[in-house]
Formats: sequence, structure tokens, C-alpha cells
Amino acid sequence: MLSRRDALKRMGAIAAGAAAGTAAACSGESEAGAAEVGAAAGTAAAASMASPIGPIGVQLYTVRAEMTNGVESTLERVAAIGYEEVEFAGY
Repeated sequence: MLSRRDALKRMGAIAAGAAAGTAAACSGESEAGAAEVGAAAGTAAAASMASPIGPIGVQLYTVRAEMTNGVESTLERVAAIGYEEVEFAGY
């Protein structure tokens, strides 16, 4: 799973890339120069996002009403939707 620190690093890299591209475009540079800066910033942002995302799950709090009707049947339906990871919410 992506840590908060890694997520903030990635968001910072994307923001820096966007700011660099905007600054180059506003500075009066040629379109080619601005495109080079924007491409470099985009490459840096893409490189920082290269790590795979961990498994995506569901919090069972979102299906709490269904859990009262039957835990096993609810989990089967959650699995049928495609979730393989669940987080319990006080059950």
C-alpha cells in the first residue's frame, strides 16, 4: 500500500512539474523550449509514480446493513464484485 509520505512525494513531483511547465510557458520562451521543460517535468512525475499500487479493498462499514442479514452471503457478494481485500469495522 502506498504510504502517506510516498503519496505526498508524488503529488509534490506532479505539482513541481506542472509549475515548471507553466513558468516556462509564461516566461516568453519558445514553444519548443516550453515543451521540453514540460516533457522533462512529466517524465519526472511519471518516474515517481512507477511503483505499483497495492491491492484495493473495501471497508465492511460500507455494507454494514447487509452484514446484519448474513456475513457469509455479504462477503460472497463483495467477492463477486471483485474485491479480494476487506477491512473489518468492528465485526
